[in-house]
Amino acid sequence: TSLVARAPVLNAEFLVDHEQRPRFAWGEGTDTRQRVYYRTAKGGDWELINDENKGGLRMQPLAFSRDGNTVYLQVTEASGPDGLYAWDVATRERKLVARDDATDPMGVALSFDGKEPYAVVFMDCLMPGVDGFMLLASYRTTPAIRDVPVVVLSSNEEPKDKSRAFSEGAADYLVKLPDPVELVARVRAHSRRFLLERARERMLQELQETQQQLEASNARLHLLSSVDGLTGISNRRIFDDTLSREARRTEREGGALSVILVDIDYFKRFNDSYGHQGGDEALRQVAQALASVARRAGDTVARYGGEEFVLILQATSHLTLQ
Repeated sequence: TSLVARAPVLNAEFLVDHEQRPRFAWGEGTDTRQRVYYRTAKGGDWELINDENKGGLRMQPLAFSRDGNTVYLQVTEASGPDGLYAWDVATRERKLVARDDATDPMGVALSFDGKEPYAVVFMDCLMPGVDGFMLLASYRTTPAIRDVPVVVLSSNEEPKDKSRAFSEGAADYLVKLPDPVELVARVRAHSRRFLLERARERMLQELQETQQQLEASNARLHLLSSVDGLTGISNRRIFDDTLSREARRTEREGGALSVILVDIDYFKRFNDSYGHQGGDEALRQVAQALASVARRAGDTVARYGGEEFVLILQATSHLTLQ
């Protein structure tokens, strides 16, 4: 058995090994069986991903979900379609995501529909039926995985191909097969950077949402502190602030300012006859009537207290009122 790759992503690791074994009972010929193992924590038990009884099965881990629940593998299998599979850690089942013989070269990229989060994606630029560079470019334009780091594993060492891979959005380029220690370090670095960026984006989004909620709460508090709860017009505090401000402005600029105090006569007798609910309805109707009169932008109608109301009319003299 020879170790091919062992790389951690978040709290998970995968291990791929090859085993040479006799093809027939009398020892003529050999088969190479590839096994892929997975574990969710350092020091935990290794779980076998592929079916050990299928000697023709070949699996290459490609991508990992950030929640540690799914491993994506490139599968070659004589008894089934070759392609990209998703392996569920909990159910130990794998599901075909994209076939290798798909005529659409973008099919693999578009199969990443955003239902699973990814930390790192491994790919080769030389694949049967698919232009790896086009696939890489499609990753960068697919919203679900646009920002996920893509590591190219290729046997091609041509500088122009490396340059093209980086220009299409690759985060790294490794020539097969890299040293396991180097592979682990690069995967850890890329996944950590990506997850930190995602965490920062979530924090910024939460901060913006909190700020919006705070602004909405402040607006509601300002409304509650400035409006009379019964009549819906301005309250006594708004009247005091407005009168002080308008008086200073009128004194500074000149002009006229009028204040009208309105008192409802015999309101106590009305309350005694029709009850408090009838009295409240009368106050609301009086407030609406006064507000319908003071329609200019600078005019203010407020409840002064009890059955008393007040109006502040800008640029209005007593002669105009008469």
